[in-house]
Amino acid sequence: MPPGQFPYQQEGAKPHYFKGDCDIISQAMKVSDYRKANDLPRSKYEEALEDIDLYTCQRLGGHTRWCHDDDRPFATAQPVAANKTKAKGCSTCGHHHE
Repeated sequence: MPPGQFPYQQEGAKPHYFKGDCDIISQAMKVSDYRKANDLPRSKYEEALEDIDLYTCQRLGGHTRWCHDDDRPFATAQPVAANKTKAKGCSTCGHHHE
C-alpha cells in the first residue's frame, strides 16, 4: 500500500476530497457512487479506479516503487483491482468487502 493510502480529490463542478482509504477498490466504489449521484463524468467504477491510480502516482511524484508505465489497458494491467468482487479490504483499516 502506498504512503498515505488512497486519498482522492474530485475536481470540477462538484469538488470533493475523499480521505485516504487503504483499499483502492473501496475508494473507487465511493468515487464512482459520488460521481453517479452528482451526474459527473467518468462515473463508471473502472474509470474511478483508473483516476485514483493516476492521482496516487502523481501525488507520490511518480516514485518507481509505486508507479510504472504500462501500455496495456488499465483493466488488463490491474486484473484483481478491476474485478471489484474480489476486494477483501485490508487488515489495517477494517474495511472488508465480499
